[in-house]
Amino acid sequence: MWYDAALQRLKPGQQYSHSELLNLLQKQRPDMSAQSMQWVMSSLLKNRQLDHPGHNQYSRPGKMPEITYHPEYSELAKELISRISDEYSAVQFTLFETIQLNEFLNHLISQNTIFLQVDPDVQEFVFLYLRECGYSNIMIKPDLASFHRYWGQNCIVIHNLLSEAPLNKDNPHEITLEKMLVDITSDKLLMSSYDYSEYPSILKQAISQYQINQPRMLRYARRRSKEEILSGILKQTVESQ
Repeated sequence: MWYDAALQRLKPGQQYSHSELLNLLQKQRPDMSAQSMQWVMSSLLKNRQLDHPGHNQYSRPGKMPEITYHPEYSELAKELISRISDEYSAVQFTLFETIQLNEFLNHLISQNTIFLQVDPDVQEFVFLYLRECGYSNIMIKPDLASFHRYWGQNCIVIHNLLSEAPLNKDNPHEITLEKMLVDITSDKLLMSSYDYSEYPSILKQAISQYQINQPRMLRYARRRSKEEILSGILKQTVESQ
């Protein structure tokens, strides 16, 4: 097609603004109207010949991994998911264990922490229920100082599940990779649980191994006021490949 020459000029993964992309296309077909050119761009996005990772950001996709991320959970985590699901079947929650990061880390985490993100309206009920079930090593919305003071191996930490969080429709209590990658650069407790200097490496490895919906991840990053930071790291990651 006529637009292939323009697409070939795009470096895979590098981001371009709407006007930059439009200029490249118009050089190939200066006779085409703006409305028709917009239709062409929409078609390229639909056919995955272009990616749209964020506002006013377009890129030519590189080779996409075909593997979908599925987290592995400890027996304790599986038990918690089962108990809470049975007791509060209508409650939204998701569970993340810090040892799940070991797949992407150079300095492995040996002391596990379970982060249970729950709808704020029912956090207190879930906390009391788990205490009644015999889980004593549990905290609810601790600040950073309290977290480090009272933390213990396999500590359960209950905190907010934010709206617009990217959840797994088929397994709603499992952490999605998009959510994990944003949370570990947004949440102070999570950031203190691993060597934060490894974050760019984590992101690069995750992108190379698994399918990641980057627009979905960046929307959630915007919700957590981290879109600019994450976009910058993504750009550096692509340019270094």
